[in-house]
Amino acid sequence: MVASKDTNINEYGLFEAITPEQITKTWTGSYDEWGKQIMDIQTYVKRESVLASRPFTSENITSWILCKKEEHEKNPETLNFVCHCETFSRKALVRLANEKKVQDINCHSIASVFCPHENRGRGYAVKMMTELFEILSKRTQLTTLYSDVGEIFYSRLGWKVYPLVAAEVSTAGNPVSSSDTPSVSFMNRELVEKLMNLDGTVVRRELENFPVSEKTQFAILPCFEPIDWRWARDEFEGKSCLGIPEFPTVFGAFLPTSLVNEDTLFQNDNSLFSQEENLVPPSFVVWTPRYRENSIAVLRARFNSADDVEPLIKAALSEAKRLNLPKVVLWNIEDRVKSVFETKFKTSFVKKKDSLPSAALFVPGGDAEAEWILNENYPWV
Repeated sequence: MVASKDTNINEYGLFEAITPEQITKTWTGSYDEWGKQIMDIQTYVKRESVLASRPFTSENITSWILCKKEEHEKNPETLNFVCHCETFSRKALVRLANEKKVQDINCHSIASVFCPHENRGRGYAVKMMTELFEILSKRTQLTTLYSDVGEIFYSRLGWKVYPLVAAEVSTAGNPVSSSDTPSVSFMNRELVEKLMNLDGTVVRRELENFPVSEKTQFAILPCFEPIDWRWARDEFEGKSCLGIPEFPTVFGAFLPTSLVNEDTLFQNDNSLFSQEENLVPPSFVVWTPRYRENSIAVLRARFNSADDVEPLIKAALSEAKRLNLPKVVLWNIEDRVKSVFETKFKTSFVKKKDSLPSAALFVPGGDAEAEWILNENYPWV
């Protein structure tokens, strides 16, 4: 729908898409922005269909459309909408300022915020996000998004924008060989699933054990389904658009311990960690081959010790080299391990201007000073 320039913005409202035709139109509408660079529109729609079938999407997604309220009242299946977005429901944790208790909360992560070029400059995106903010404030305790339009737009609408610094470790500047990683175990899909779910079990306990803070703290709970969704995206783009003949089967690496190794991971479920109060998952990195960005993207990194950084990053570099990807990229590495990247590797730290993590908390005390724990790549949608 192309709206007339004299349209009254108050005639419009935000509604959930209810038909496959409405959802497909949101896909074709955003093709020029996010698909045109590497695929035709039919392939883009197929990619979105593949992603929609993954558990993370099929069980958790809502598509939203902004259209005239009068028209929607007459025909809820209308295809005459002027902009659209998506939300993914997921689990999160919050610990309020000056409290020790950690609460389980729901989060809605916003993605694919799109207004066609012909409809821009008329207030539709502001109207959509203002209404979505109001709706989510009544449905959930946390909402996140990743801004590709800088810091100002979303901060004016209620989201706090957090900095994003990418640590880029190049394969050219950091040569590695298989002999550099003797202590590391590489992970296939099944091992990643085991370790990510165990990681999520322990993150809650770790947040409870943090010193009581004057700031509210929150985290998106690490789990496997969003990782699987990311792999599906990168596999489709690699094989269908970028000429990658075969998707890899290695998706991470960890440092085995006597209690947590390949054997015990397959023999135990989360009870292994719930029974041992002080047991911590081993240090690990989980990644995806981000062919479109010519890199290995580390989605989740657990470094229990600064000494664990070097072997795990070397493992990621060896996989990047094998796949002819020139760099390994991590988001917002912790200060306590930054010196390892500076001294052991040639690392570029890049302050990003896109995919800026942004969040709004609907909890007592608000979120003006809230701290985002584990503000890494795995929560991105």
